[in-house]
Amino acid sequence: MENDLKIQFFIKKSKLVKNDEAPIYIRLKLNDILMEYAIHKSVKPNRWDSVSKRVLGDDTYAEDINTALHDIKENLKRAKTEIEVFKEPLTLENLRNWGKKEKKIDIKIISYFNEHLSKYKELIDLGKFSKNTLKRYNAAKNHLHDFIKDKFKKEDYPISQIDKKFVRNFKFYLQSLGTCKKNNTIIKYLSNVSMIINYALDDDLLDKDPFRGINFEYDDTEIAFLEDDEIDKIRNKNLTIERIDVIRDIYVFCCFTGLAFGDVKHLSREHLKPGIDGNTWIKKNRQKTDVKSMIPLLEPAKKILEKYNYCPDMKKGRLLPVPSNQNMNAYLKEIADLCEIEKNLTTHTARHTFATTVALNNGISMEAVAGMLGHTTTALTRKYARIREKLIAENIKKITDKYI
Repeated sequence: MENDLKIQFFIKKSKLVKNDEAPIYIRLKLNDILMEYAIHKSVKPNRWDSVSKRVLGDDTYAEDINTALHDIKENLKRAKTEIEVFKEPLTLENLRNWGKKEKKIDIKIISYFNEHLSKYKELIDLGKFSKNTLKRYNAAKNHLHDFIKDKFKKEDYPISQIDKKFVRNFKFYLQSLGTCKKNNTIIKYLSNVSMIINYALDDDLLDKDPFRGINFEYDDTEIAFLEDDEIDKIRNKNLTIERIDVIRDIYVFCCFTGLAFGDVKHLSREHLKPGIDGNTWIKKNRQKTDVKSMIPLLEPAKKILEKYNYCPDMKKGRLLPVPSNQNMNAYLKEIADLCEIEKNLTTHTARHTFATTVALNNGISMEAVAGMLGHTTTALTRKYARIREKLIAENIKKITDKYI
Protein backbone atom coordinates (compact mmCIF):
# COMPACT_ATOMS: atom_id res chain seq x y z
CA MET A 1 0.00 0.00 0.00
CA GLU A 2 1.40 3.38 -1.01
CA ASN A 3 1.63 5.91 1.78
CA ASP A 4 -0.33 9.10 1.07
CA LEU A 5 1.39 12.31 2.26
CA LYS A 6 -0.40 15.65 2.09
CA ILE A 7 1.34 18.94 2.91
CA GLN A 8 -0.47 22.20 3.52
CA PHE A 9 0.53 25.61 4.92
CA PHE A 10 -1.73 27.94 6.89
CA ILE A 11 -1.46 30.93 9.23
CA LYS A 12 -2.70 31.46 12.78
CA LYS A 13 -4.18 34.94 13.07
CA SER A 14 -4.88 34.36 16.76
CA LYS A 15 -1.15 34.15 17.56
CA LEU A 16 0.27 37.39 16.13
CA VAL A 17 3.99 37.91 16.67
CA LYS A 18 6.24 40.97 16.15
CA ASN A 19 5.11 43.53 13.56
CA ASP A 20 1.58 42.08 13.87
CA GLU A 21 2.53 39.18 11.61
CA ALA A 22 0.82 35.80 11.80
CA PRO A 23 3.00 32.70 12.23
CA ILE A 24 2.96 30.22 9.36
CA TYR A 25 2.22 26.61 10.26
CA ILE A 26 2.51 23.41 8.28
CA ARG A 27 -0.07 20.63 8.41
CA LEU A 28 1.11 17.14 7.50
CA LYS A 29 -1.29 14.28 6.87
CA LEU A 30 0.20 10.83 6.45
CA ASN A 31 -2.62 8.45 5.58
CA ASP A 32 -5.07 9.31 8.39
CA ILE A 33 -2.60 10.77 10.90
CA LEU A 34 -2.21 14.56 11.31
CA MET A 35 0.63 16.74 12.62
CA GLU A 36 0.88 20.55 12.79
CA TYR A 37 3.83 22.72 13.77
CA ALA A 38 5.21 26.23 13.25
CA ILE A 39 7.88 26.65 10.58
CA HIS A 40 9.33 29.84 12.18
CA LYS A 41 8.16 32.10 9.38
CA SER A 42 5.51 34.81 9.66
CA VAL A 43 3.53 37.01 7.31
CA LYS A 44 1.15 39.97 7.40
CA PRO A 45 -2.35 38.42 7.41
CA ASN A 46 -3.47 40.62 4.49
CA ARG A 47 -0.59 39.27 2.39
CA TRP A 48 -1.57 35.61 2.81
CA ASP A 49 -3.62 33.88 0.12
CA SER A 50 -5.62 31.14 1.86
CA VAL A 51 -6.43 29.50 -1.48
CA SER A 52 -2.95 29.16 -2.99
CA LYS A 53 -1.30 28.94 0.46
CA ARG A 54 1.28 31.51 -0.61
CA VAL A 55 2.26 35.11 0.11
CA LEU A 56 0.71 37.61 -2.29
CA GLY A 57 2.92 39.89 -4.36
CA ASP A 58 6.08 39.70 -6.43
CA ASP A 59 8.41 41.66 -4.13
CA THR A 60 11.43 40.29 -2.24
CA TYR A 61 9.35 39.82 0.92
CA ALA A 62 6.90 37.49 -0.87
CA GLU A 63 9.59 35.76 -2.90
CA ASP A 64 11.71 34.90 0.14
CA ILE A 65 8.85 33.35 2.10
CA ASN A 66 7.34 31.52 -0.88
CA THR A 67 10.76 30.11 -1.74
CA ALA A 68 11.14 28.89 1.85
CA LEU A 69 7.70 27.23 1.72
CA HIS A 70 8.57 25.54 -1.55
CA ASP A 71 11.89 24.28 -0.14
CA ILE A 72 10.24 22.90 3.00
CA LYS A 73 7.65 21.07 0.93
CA GLU A 74 10.26 19.61 -1.42
CA ASN A 75 12.48 18.57 1.50
CA LEU A 76 9.59 16.69 3.09
CA LYS A 77 8.77 14.92 -0.19
CA ARG A 78 12.42 13.97 -0.60
CA ALA A 79 12.53 12.84 3.03
CA LYS A 80 9.55 10.53 2.42
CA THR A 81 11.28 8.98 -0.59
CA GLU A 82 14.60 8.52 1.23
CA ILE A 83 12.94 7.02 4.33
CA GLU A 84 11.15 4.50 2.14
CA VAL A 85 14.33 3.69 0.19
CA PHE A 86 16.31 3.15 3.39
CA LYS A 87 13.48 1.06 4.88
CA GLU A 88 13.13 3.41 7.87
CA PRO A 89 9.81 3.68 9.75
CA LEU A 90 7.67 6.19 7.88
CA THR A 91 6.15 8.33 10.62
CA LEU A 92 5.32 12.02 10.76
CA GLU A 93 7.95 12.51 13.46
CA ASN A 94 10.61 10.89 11.28
CA LEU A 95 9.52 13.01 8.33
CA ARG A 96 9.80 16.18 10.37
CA ASN A 97 13.21 15.29 11.76
CA TRP A 98 14.49 14.19 8.36
CA GLY A 99 13.43 17.55 6.97
CA LYS A 100 15.36 19.27 9.75
CA LYS A 101 18.53 17.45 8.76
CA GLU A 102 18.19 18.74 5.21
CA LYS A 103 17.47 22.23 6.51
CA LYS A 104 20.49 22.27 8.78
CA ILE A 105 22.84 21.32 5.99
CA ASP A 106 21.54 23.98 3.61
CA ILE A 107 21.32 27.16 5.72
CA LYS A 108 24.47 29.19 6.32
CA ILE A 109 25.19 31.79 8.98
CA ILE A 110 25.91 34.91 6.88
CA SER A 111 22.81 34.43 4.73
CA TYR A 112 20.76 33.79 7.87
CA PHE A 113 22.30 36.87 9.53
CA ASN A 114 21.35 39.03 6.52
CA GLU A 115 17.79 37.74 6.71
CA HIS A 116 17.47 39.01 10.28
CA LEU A 117 19.15 42.32 9.45
CA SER A 118 16.39 42.89 6.89
CA LYS A 119 13.80 42.33 9.60
CA TYR A 120 15.62 44.77 11.90
CA LYS A 121 15.45 47.43 9.17
CA GLU A 122 11.66 47.04 9.13
CA LEU A 123 11.61 47.50 12.93
CA ILE A 124 13.48 50.82 12.58
CA ASP A 125 10.63 52.22 10.49
CA LEU A 126 8.22 51.14 13.24
CA GLY A 127 10.33 52.84 15.91
CA LYS A 128 11.12 49.50 17.64
CA PHE A 129 14.80 49.25 16.72
CA SER A 130 17.54 51.89 16.59
CA LYS A 131 19.83 52.66 13.65
CA ASN A 132 22.86 52.50 15.94
CA THR A 133 21.94 48.99 17.10
CA LEU A 134 21.52 47.90 13.47
CA LYS A 135 24.93 49.41 12.73
CA ARG A 136 26.52 47.29 15.50
CA TYR A 137 24.82 44.13 14.21
CA ASN A 138 26.07 44.91 10.71
CA ALA A 139 29.61 45.36 12.02
CA ALA A 140 29.41 42.04 13.89
CA LYS A 141 28.18 40.30 10.74
CA ASN A 142 31.01 41.81 8.67
CA HIS A 143 33.63 40.66 11.20
CA LEU A 144 32.09 37.19 11.20
CA HIS A 145 32.20 37.12 7.40
CA ASP A 146 35.87 38.18 7.39
CA PHE A 147 36.67 35.52 9.99
CA ILE A 148 35.05 32.78 7.89
CA LYS A 149 36.99 33.90 4.80
CA ASP A 150 40.24 34.03 6.76
CA LYS A 151 39.80 30.77 8.67
CA PHE A 152 37.91 28.56 6.22
CA LYS A 153 38.56 30.27 2.85
CA LYS A 154 34.80 30.40 2.25
CA GLU A 155 32.20 33.13 1.83
CA ASP A 156 29.76 31.46 4.22
CA TYR A 157 29.58 28.65 6.78
CA PRO A 158 26.87 26.09 7.70
CA ILE A 159 25.06 26.98 10.90
CA SER A 160 24.87 23.30 11.83
CA GLN A 161 28.69 23.16 12.08
CA ILE A 162 29.09 26.11 14.46
CA ASP A 163 30.36 24.84 17.82
CA LYS A 164 32.25 26.14 20.86
CA LYS A 165 35.57 25.86 19.04
CA PHE A 166 34.19 28.07 16.27
CA VAL A 167 33.08 30.68 18.85
CA ARG A 168 36.44 30.65 20.64
CA ASN A 169 38.33 30.99 17.36
CA PHE A 170 36.09 33.89 16.38
CA LYS A 171 36.86 35.61 19.67
CA PHE A 172 40.61 35.12 19.13
CA TYR A 173 40.21 36.54 15.64
CA LEU A 174 38.50 39.68 17.00
CA GLN A 175 41.23 40.08 19.60
CA SER A 176 43.85 39.99 16.86
CA LEU A 177 42.27 42.88 14.97
CA GLY A 178 43.70 46.34 15.50
CA THR A 179 40.21 47.83 15.27
CA CYS A 180 38.88 45.70 18.18
CA LYS A 181 41.36 46.53 20.93
CA LYS A 182 38.80 47.01 23.71
CA ASN A 183 37.43 43.89 25.37
CA ASN A 184 33.95 45.38 25.73
CA THR A 185 33.78 46.02 21.97
CA ILE A 186 34.65 42.37 21.32
CA ILE A 187 32.02 41.19 23.79
CA LYS A 188 29.36 43.33 22.09
CA TYR A 189 30.15 41.74 18.72
CA LEU A 190 30.00 38.28 20.27
CA SER A 191 26.68 39.15 21.92
CA ASN A 192 25.26 40.24 18.56
CA VAL A 193 26.31 36.95 16.96
CA SER A 194 24.97 35.04 19.99
CA MET A 195 21.57 36.66 19.48
CA ILE A 196 21.45 35.44 15.87
CA ILE A 197 22.49 31.97 17.07
CA ASN A 198 19.56 32.05 19.51
CA TYR A 199 17.23 32.57 16.56
CA ALA A 200 18.88 29.64 14.80
CA LEU A 201 18.27 27.49 17.89
CA ASP A 202 14.60 28.53 17.85
CA ASP A 203 14.47 27.54 14.18
CA ASP A 204 15.93 24.09 15.00
CA LEU A 205 19.03 24.77 12.92
CA LEU A 206 21.31 23.80 15.82
CA ASP A 207 21.08 21.05 18.42
CA LYS A 208 23.25 22.81 21.02
CA ASP A 209 24.04 26.42 21.87
CA PRO A 210 27.74 26.97 21.00
CA PHE A 211 27.82 29.95 23.38
CA ARG A 212 26.55 27.97 26.36
CA GLY A 213 29.15 27.68 29.13
CA ILE A 214 31.45 30.22 27.50
CA ASN A 215 31.79 33.19 29.84
CA PHE A 216 32.42 36.56 28.21
CA GLU A 217 32.77 39.26 30.87
CA TYR A 218 32.63 43.00 30.27
CA ASP A 219 35.38 45.11 31.78
CA ASP A 220 34.21 47.63 34.36
CA THR A 221 34.31 51.08 32.81
CA GLU A 222 34.01 54.50 34.40
CA ILE A 223 30.92 56.19 33.01
CA ALA A 224 31.41 59.89 32.29
CA PHE A 225 28.97 62.32 33.91
CA LEU A 226 28.86 65.98 34.96
CA GLU A 227 29.07 67.42 38.45
CA ASP A 228 26.63 70.10 39.63
CA ASP A 229 29.08 72.93 38.93
CA GLU A 230 29.69 71.62 35.40
CA ILE A 231 25.94 71.47 34.71
CA ASP A 232 25.71 75.09 35.87
CA LYS A 233 28.59 76.09 33.60
CA ILE A 234 26.73 74.76 30.57
CA ARG A 235 23.35 76.14 31.63
CA ASN A 236 24.65 79.64 32.33
CA LYS A 237 27.08 79.98 29.41
CA ASN A 238 26.16 82.81 27.02
CA LEU A 239 26.08 81.15 23.61
CA THR A 240 25.52 83.51 20.66
CA ILE A 241 25.49 80.85 17.90
CA GLU A 242 21.94 79.54 17.54
CA ARG A 243 22.81 75.97 16.50
CA ILE A 244 25.08 75.61 19.55
CA ASP A 245 22.44 77.12 21.83
CA VAL A 246 19.85 74.61 20.62
CA ILE A 247 22.18 71.65 21.26
CA ARG A 248 22.96 73.02 24.74
CA ASP A 249 19.23 73.14 25.54
CA ILE A 250 18.62 69.58 24.35
CA TYR A 251 21.63 68.33 26.33
CA VAL A 252 20.51 70.11 29.51
CA PHE A 253 16.99 68.76 29.01
CA CYS A 254 18.46 65.23 28.97
CA CYS A 255 20.52 66.00 32.09
CA PHE A 256 17.27 66.69 33.95
CA THR A 257 15.15 63.90 32.46
CA GLY A 258 17.60 61.04 31.85
CA LEU A 259 16.26 60.48 28.34
CA ALA A 260 18.59 58.71 25.92
CA PHE A 261 19.15 60.20 22.46
CA GLY A 262 16.55 58.06 20.66
CA ASP A 263 13.93 58.89 23.30
CA VAL A 264 14.40 62.66 23.30
CA LYS A 265 14.47 62.70 19.50
CA HIS A 266 11.03 61.06 19.33
CA LEU A 267 9.55 62.89 22.32
CA SER A 268 6.13 64.28 21.42
CA ARG A 269 3.18 65.95 23.10
CA GLU A 270 1.44 62.61 23.67
CA HIS A 271 4.24 61.61 26.06
CA LEU A 272 3.49 64.52 28.43
CA LYS A 273 0.89 63.32 30.92
CA PRO A 274 -0.29 64.25 34.42
CA GLY A 275 1.47 62.35 37.17
CA ILE A 276 0.10 61.07 40.46
CA ASP A 277 1.21 64.35 42.08
CA GLY A 278 -0.74 66.48 39.59
CA ASN A 279 2.41 67.74 37.85
CA THR A 280 3.51 67.06 34.28
CA TRP A 281 5.42 63.82 33.72
CA ILE A 282 7.04 62.18 30.74
CA LYS A 283 5.53 58.72 30.30
CA LYS A 284 7.14 56.98 27.37
CA ASN A 285 8.31 53.52 26.35
CA ARG A 286 12.03 53.50 25.63
CA GLN A 287 13.04 53.19 21.98
CA LYS A 288 15.73 50.65 22.82
CA THR A 289 13.88 48.26 25.12
CA ASP A 290 10.18 49.20 24.87
CA VAL A 291 10.17 49.41 28.69
CA LYS A 292 8.11 52.26 30.10
CA SER A 293 9.91 55.17 31.79
CA MET A 294 8.08 57.64 34.06
CA ILE A 295 9.85 60.95 34.63
CA PRO A 296 8.47 63.92 36.62
CA LEU A 297 9.45 67.13 34.77
CA LEU A 298 11.89 69.19 36.83
CA GLU A 299 11.80 72.98 36.44
CA PRO A 300 14.90 73.28 34.17
CA ALA A 301 13.37 70.76 31.76
CA LYS A 302 9.99 72.56 31.83
CA LYS A 303 11.61 75.88 30.95
CA ILE A 304 13.34 74.36 27.94
CA LEU A 305 10.05 72.95 26.62
CA GLU A 306 8.41 76.34 27.16
CA LYS A 307 11.27 78.03 25.29
CA TYR A 308 10.52 75.91 22.23
CA ASN A 309 6.78 76.34 22.73
CA TYR A 310 6.35 72.57 23.08
CA CYS A 311 6.09 72.10 19.33
CA PRO A 312 9.00 73.27 17.14
CA ASP A 313 8.43 70.57 14.55
CA MET A 314 4.78 70.63 13.55
CA LYS A 315 5.16 68.01 10.80
CA LYS A 316 6.55 65.30 13.06
CA GLY A 317 4.87 66.49 16.25
CA ARG A 318 8.13 66.45 18.17
CA LEU A 319 8.84 68.71 21.12
CA LEU A 320 12.51 69.52 20.51
CA PRO A 321 14.52 70.08 17.28
CA VAL A 322 16.93 67.17 17.82
CA PRO A 323 19.51 66.68 15.02
CA SER A 324 21.33 63.43 14.19
CA ASN A 325 23.32 61.78 16.98
CA GLN A 326 26.54 62.42 15.03
CA ASN A 327 25.87 66.17 14.72
CA MET A 328 24.74 66.36 18.32
CA ASN A 329 27.98 64.82 19.60
CA ALA A 330 30.08 67.04 17.32
CA TYR A 331 28.41 70.19 18.67
CA LEU A 332 28.77 68.95 22.25
CA LYS A 333 32.54 68.91 21.79
CA GLU A 334 32.34 72.62 20.91
CA ILE A 335 30.21 73.28 23.98
CA ALA A 336 32.70 71.45 26.22
CA ASP A 337 35.52 73.62 24.86
CA LEU A 338 33.53 76.84 25.28
CA CYS A 339 32.61 75.90 28.86
CA GLU A 340 36.16 74.68 29.65
CA ILE A 341 34.96 71.23 30.61
CA GLU A 342 37.63 68.58 30.11
CA LYS A 343 35.27 65.68 29.59
CA ASN A 344 34.12 63.92 26.44
CA LEU A 345 30.53 65.09 26.26
CA THR A 346 28.16 62.81 24.36
CA THR A 347 24.40 62.45 24.38
CA HIS A 348 24.73 59.52 26.76
CA THR A 349 26.70 61.46 29.40
CA ALA A 350 23.52 63.48 29.97
CA ARG A 351 21.63 60.31 30.92
CA HIS A 352 24.46 59.33 33.26
CA THR A 353 24.46 62.83 34.75
CA PHE A 354 20.76 62.61 35.53
CA ALA A 355 21.09 59.19 37.16
CA THR A 356 24.17 60.01 39.22
CA THR A 357 24.35 63.75 39.97
CA VAL A 358 20.72 64.84 39.73
CA ALA A 359 19.00 61.76 41.18
CA LEU A 360 21.14 59.36 43.26
CA ASN A 361 23.37 62.08 44.75
CA ASN A 362 20.27 63.88 45.99
CA GLY A 363 18.93 60.87 47.83
CA ILE A 364 16.50 59.54 45.21
CA SER A 365 16.12 55.81 45.78
CA MET A 366 17.58 53.25 43.41
CA GLU A 367 14.06 51.93 42.71
CA ALA A 368 12.79 55.39 41.74
CA VAL A 369 15.77 56.04 39.47
CA ALA A 370 15.24 52.66 37.79
CA GLY A 371 11.61 53.62 37.09
CA MET A 372 12.63 56.95 35.58
CA LEU A 373 15.38 55.43 33.43
CA GLY A 374 13.11 52.63 32.21
CA HIS A 375 15.17 49.86 33.80
CA THR A 376 13.40 46.58 34.51
CA THR A 377 15.53 45.92 37.62
CA THR A 378 17.74 47.99 39.92
CA ALA A 379 20.67 45.78 38.88
CA LEU A 380 20.84 47.82 35.66
CA THR A 381 20.78 51.06 37.67
CA ARG A 382 23.57 50.13 40.09
CA LYS A 383 26.29 50.99 37.58
CA TYR A 384 25.34 54.63 38.11
CA ALA A 385 25.59 54.43 41.92
CA ARG A 386 28.96 55.88 42.89
CA ILE A 387 30.14 56.29 46.47
CA ARG A 388 30.80 60.01 46.53
CA GLU A 389 32.59 62.05 49.20
CA LYS A 390 29.67 64.50 49.39
CA LEU A 391 27.16 61.71 49.92
CA ILE A 392 29.32 60.09 52.61
CA ALA A 393 29.66 63.40 54.43
CA GLU A 394 25.92 64.05 54.40
CA ASN A 395 25.08 60.56 55.61
CA ILE A 396 27.72 60.50 58.37
CA LYS A 397 26.05 63.58 59.93
CA LYS A 398 23.19 61.27 60.93
CA ILE A 399 25.41 59.40 63.40
CA THR A 400 28.00 62.04 64.35
CA ASP A 401 26.15 63.23 67.45
CA LYS A 402 25.42 59.66 68.55
CA TYR A 403 29.05 58.73 69.04
CA ILE A 404 30.68 61.51 71.07
